[in-house]
Amino acid sequence: LNEHDNCINIRRPCYYNDQERKDSRKIFVKKYQQSPKGQVAMQISVVNHKIKELNKKLEKVGVEWNQYLHEEAIATEPVSIQDKLKKERISSKIKMYELKFELLKDERNELMTASLLLRNE
Repeated sequence: LNEHDNCINIRRPCYYNDQERKDSRKIFVKKYQQSPKGQVAMQISVVNHKIKELNKKLEKVGVEWNQYLHEEAIATEPVSIQDKLKKERISSKIKMYELKFELLKDERNELMTASLLLRNE
């Protein structure tokens, strides 16, 4: 009973002191993370974090891609050599961003599949 002197309810630890509550939570979390379910949960959280980061990259690439598509749409017929070079540069940027977008989507889809497989274990 000495370790539960500050405890309101021994069955469900309700402590008066915030530090004791934090310490007990750390112990419970550590036990959970060392268990098999905890290991799977941590792997899932890592995969979900990677998916979240990829979604941010996808959004950024999509915005940049749309800017170049917009530039191409409002571009007039190339009259001079500089206009032709600018149009070619914009076209190459559009192709580059399209490929980058597809690669990021594929990587995200693979991670989502891995996440689902981990959940089903």
